[in-house]
Amino acid sequence: PALALRAAAESAFQLQRRLQQLLSRMPTGEAAALVRDLGLLLLDRNARGSNERLVLDTLEVLLPQARSCEVLWEGLSVLLRVGDREEEARALLMRVFSFDEASMRLERLLASDVSSFHFVPIPAGQFRMGNDSEGRSVDEGPSHVVRVSAFEMSSTTATNAARRLFPFELGSEDDPRSPTDAHPMIGVTWYEAMVFAVWFGCRLPTEGEWEYACRAGERDDSQLFDEIQIPEYAWFAGNAENLTHPVAELRANTFELYDMLGNVREWCWDWFSNQYYAECAQEGVVTDPLGPGTGSQKVLRGGCFDWNPANLV
Repeated sequence: PALALRAAAESAFQLQRRLQQLLSRMPTGEAAALVRDLGLLLLDRNARGSNERLVLDTLEVLLPQARSCEVLWEGLSVLLRVGDREEEARALLMRVFSFDEASMRLERLLASDVSSFHFVPIPAGQFRMGNDSEGRSVDEGPSHVVRVSAFEMSSTTATNAARRLFPFELGSEDDPRSPTDAHPMIGVTWYEAMVFAVWFGCRLPTEGEWEYACRAGERDDSQLFDEIQIPEYAWFAGNAENLTHPVAELRANTFELYDMLGNVREWCWDWFSNQYYAECAQEGVVTDPLGPGTGSQKVLRGGCFDWNPANLV
């Protein structure tokens, strides 16, 4: 596939339309696997020069036509590893992602989103992450002390209104469980969440940042761990009627963040490992943890509209 794409790129004929047709029929998984295979070529130091040429020629054709966020993210990850032809890689990244326009795109998002989407400052702090209480799942412990640097976080989850400002594939459209612009996007993959964030000059929160923000350190634990008070903060199986709800209709937490526990689950930056909390606990105190270096699953936090109260936390 790489040689075929390179041949198309070097042809004297105008093949963009035909190429787009071919790529549109290529399953997302195959295209993403092709890009990951290109990344493996960069590991061969003996043929790095010719392999970088092949990688760039292939991605030059593939990425501008791609609409799959998985393909786009894998392509971005590969281009960041190009060494000798770094300027060419950077030029292609700018062509595909237009990073210099990200702040302008974010301004449009903040101005147009019907949910009054905005960012709030999260102060630096320290808290005990995880839960060792009886009855909690094994993946929630052992608890460990985490220091978090100051950052900013969106006050709500992204809504369907944001789709009009994002040119790539994104979640489940026209889903009756999330019917209006004010409802949260649903069915979003990690790749889509990540590219969405990058497109607007942002990133996903780490799992440590997410939990710290959700609990306002530990200041909101008395409310968020109380099944009687949870309906004031979260849409879940007991009050949502098997539907998502417009964002920011319920109470915000101390940090002025809405729907952290319910409505829809939220992607984090980290890879998942059921050993990672134990590794952090052995260190004593960890600062701004980024999660395991590798893995096969990403971390989802919070709860959603069809979960019971015990699972929300």
